[in-house]
Amino acid sequence: MPHRLTALKRLLALMLLSTLLLVALPARAQSDTRYFPETDQTLGGLFRLFWELNGATANFGYPITAEYQLPDGRTVQWFERARFELVGSGDQWRVELGNLGTEFTQGRVFPKVPPIEDSADFRYIPQTQHIIKFGFKEIWETRGAERIFGYPISEEIQEVLEDGQWHTVQYFEKARFEYWPELPPGQRVLISNLGRRLAPGGPPPPPPSPPPASTPASPLGEMIHDQLPAQGDVFIIPIAAPPDTAFYLYGAGFDPNEPIDAWLTNAQNESIPLDLALLEREADVASIAFATTDMPEGDYTAVLQGRTTQVIAAANFRLTRAYIAGPGTPRPANMNGDATPADVNPNMQVRVAGYGLRPNELVEQWITEPDGGYVLMPFGDQADALGQIGVTTEKIFWTPEDALAGVYGVHMRGLESGARVSVYFSVWR
Repeated sequence: MPHRLTALKRLLALMLLSTLLLVALPARAQSDTRYFPETDQTLGGLFRLFWELNGATANFGYPITAEYQLPDGRTVQWFERARFELVGSGDQWRVELGNLGTEFTQGRVFPKVPPIEDSADFRYIPQTQHIIKFGFKEIWETRGAERIFGYPISEEIQEVLEDGQWHTVQYFEKARFEYWPELPPGQRVLISNLGRRLAPGGPPPPPPSPPPASTPASPLGEMIHDQLPAQGDVFIIPIAAPPDTAFYLYGAGFDPNEPIDAWLTNAQNESIPLDLALLEREADVASIAFATTDMPEGDYTAVLQGRTTQVIAAANFRLTRAYIAGPGTPRPANMNGDATPADVNPNMQVRVAGYGLRPNELVEQWITEPDGGYVLMPFGDQADALGQIGVTTEKIFWTPEDALAGVYGVHMRGLESGARVSVYFSVWR
C-alpha cells in the first residue's frame, strides 16, 4: 500500500471512533494485549496498534520477544522481520523501526550506481543511489516504501539462503527482500526474517490449517467493497448508501500548498464538479464532503487531484437502497457469530462474537446501518488462536443516545481465508 496510507487510516480511525453512530470499542482491560501461540509472545499498546495498521504478519511477522528496555532507555520488541522501538516523551510517543538491514550488513560495502530514468519496472532512489526493480519495486512501493523498509542500500545481488541455494536479494535499511522463482506468481518476493537472525528467541511452530470460507445468506450481508476499486491513497465514507446521503472523501499525498480539484464521474463518464469551498486540508491530506441529492442509483467515482503534483486520490462508491433496514425490518439470521443482546435501546452495549476464521489472521470489517449506509472501517481486527473474535477477548459495540432505530449488521472477512462473519442486532426507540 502507499506509504502514506497508514497515517490517513489512523486519522480516519480517530474520526470514526468519535462520529459513527455505531462504534467498535475493544474492552480495554481484556483486549489491549494479544497473545500469539505461534511464538508464545504478546503484543500490546502502541506496538500492537502500529503492527495492526502497517501490514502485520505480512511485513513484520510474529513477535518473538516481549517488550523490554535497552540500557540506553529505549523500549523495544523484536519480530520475525523487524524491531519496533518506542520513541518520544510525555504524551508524544511514536513507533519507529530498527535498521535491521544496515545492522545485518555492517562492514559490507555495496557500490552505488548512477541515476537512470524511472519506468514501470525501474526506480532510482537518489537518497542512497541505488535502483529498485520489478517485483522488489512493487513490494517496496505498495507495502510501505521507505517508512517501513527504509531506502535500498544495495543493488540486487546473489546470496546463498537458508535452503542452500543461490537467490537474488536486495538489502534495504530496515529489511532484506528475497526472490524465490519456484513459488507461485505473486508470492515470489519474500521479506527476510532478519529479526530472527539478530534477536534472541527461537522459531515458532507452524499455524494450524484454516477453516473453509462461507457465504452470507442475507442481502444485508453482501460484500460489495471489493467491487468498488480505488486509486491512490484514498478512503471514502460510506462506501455505499441511498441517494441523498452525504459522503466524505479523504485523500493523501498532496503537496500542502498546491490547489486541488474535486469532481464526481458517473456511469456515462460525465464529470460533476464538487464545491471546493467544502475542501479541507491538513498537511498532505485533503478531504471533501459532498451530497448526492437527486442522483440516480448506480456506481460513481469521487476524485481529488493535485494541480501541481497531479496526484490522484479516487474512490468508487455506490448509491443503492439495498442496505436500508429501518424499524420493522426482520433481523437476518447470524452467520458464524452472534450479538448479545440482540435487541437493545440507545445507550446500551452489544457484545459481538465471530467464529470459523483462520487462527490469528487479520480480519477486515464493515457495518451496515438502518439508514442504508455501508461503512468499510479503516481499521480491522485479528482472530485469536482458535479462529475467533470476541470470545476470549471482548468486542463491544455501543449504541449512543441518537442511534437510529432498526437493524445493524456487523460484518467481517478473514483476509487470508476469506471466511465470513455477519451478525445483527436491533435498536429500538
